[in-house]
Amino acid sequence: MMKYMVDSLFRSDQSAPDSTGNSDIAVRMETGRIFINSMHSSNLPSQDEQYLAQVIAKRTGLSVTDADKRVSATFNIVRTSIANAEQSARQAADHARKTAAYSALWMFVSLLSGAFIASFAATFGGRQRDRVAHVGSLA
Repeated sequence: MMKYMVDSLFRSDQSAPDSTGNSDIAVRMETGRIFINSMHSSNLPSQDEQYLAQVIAKRTGLSVTDADKRVSATFNIVRTSIANAEQSARQAADHARKTAAYSALWMFVSLLSGAFIASFAATFGGRQRDRVAHVGSLA
């Protein structure tokens, strides 16, 4: 959020490359920050949209109107893909929750049946032990 605010302070009408020649990277990073910041409100503010349209128009040679359409379309695609990713994450979390609940239930049933079988086997083994006839010593 802070980088977005700083970027908005230094916007200008000129897109001159910086001294290191990283203007393209800087503009792409700034565009990414604008999109990320706009995802919180689910719409692209008109100032940001106009700024991006001007930058895209200068970089691509498109008219400002066509660049504005491209910015809007791209933002809508990004917003839709994020919404789809959120829905997929919710579905995966719901599936994991259901799987964990079923696993816990079956673990309980298996432990309970194991305890019952162990108790039955102990009772049976104890009765078998008590039926053994002990022969006295041969001394």
